[in-house]
Amino acid sequence: MLFKENFKNKVLNAIGEIVMIVVGILLAMYIDNWNADVQNKKTIDSSFQKVYLELETNIKEAKINTEQLYLKDSLIYLVMNNAVKSEDYANNFGLSYLIINYHNLIIDDKAYQNLIKLDISDENYKKDLLSRLKDLNTINETIKTNNDRMSAFVYEETLPLLARNTTTFGDLTYKGQINKDVVDYFITSQEYKSYVSQYAIIALKNQLRYYQIYLRTALKVYQDIGKVYNLEINKAIQVKYASSKLQGTFYNEQLRDTLQVKASNDSLFIIRKDKQKTNLINIAKNLFISSNEEGRFFISFVSDEKSKLGNEIKMTFLSNHFSYVRQK
Repeated sequence: MLFKENFKNKVLNAIGEIVMIVVGILLAMYIDNWNADVQNKKTIDSSFQKVYLELETNIKEAKINTEQLYLKDSLIYLVMNNAVKSEDYANNFGLSYLIINYHNLIIDDKAYQNLIKLDISDENYKKDLLSRLKDLNTINETIKTNNDRMSAFVYEETLPLLARNTTTFGDLTYKGQINKDVVDYFITSQEYKSYVSQYAIIALKNQLRYYQIYLRTALKVYQDIGKVYNLEINKAIQVKYASSKLQGTFYNEQLRDTLQVKASNDSLFIIRKDKQKTNLINIAKNLFISSNEEGRFFISFVSDEKSKLGNEIKMTFLSNHFSYVRQK
């Protein structure tokens, strides 16, 4: 009986020690996993903040390219409506190089690529931000495709077109000289205007549209990452414009159409007759783009102190060049 009692105690002690060892091992594994998870999340947070800085640079570039394409849109409009004179080409090199140069927005995504390579063990950790960055990357892939399409069009179509039909095309491309035969071709050739029209489809319907979509989406993601990590938003990214000064009723006499422009919390929006509301994003001092999903939608506000009404504010829809004047 004594032997059995001692054996029983030894077995119980052994089991107890085994349990303690297992518990210790499991606890150590839990602590190691917890520490690894904490460290991983710190790495992820650091990567998100690097993406934040990367977005800042990309947004600046997108703003520049968007505004420049908007200006090109105005030149294309003049050419297609026969509103350009010979002397205008000497005063505006943008007209002479209209369809033989192009914009190529380069989106830097190194920080983003490093982020998505990380092992995010907790699927819910920053899941929304990560998902939206992936959507932004999809837009970037479309931008690359459109940029390649424009590059091919210029090198395979428009450059050969001008080389075939003008004798001093080389002076334009290599010396920056605008000679008479080139200008005459620009003004008189219907074939040239046909190529301008094709260029407009690629540059404005494709490139500009996705530059706008990227800009709008990137701005929102940039702001949200800044809020999550309490980061200071670069003031150069968010153009501050006295939007409250633009409020009022705008009228287009030709269309007999009236629009309301209102401001709220530094945001500007348009209200149409059918009560449809469109928010506007400021990308330059007098240039806005819409926040709607249907393609490009640019609006320019210009104050004309020399107008008959005195300090008249004109609002122009740049997609169709209709202008509305604010009523007093």
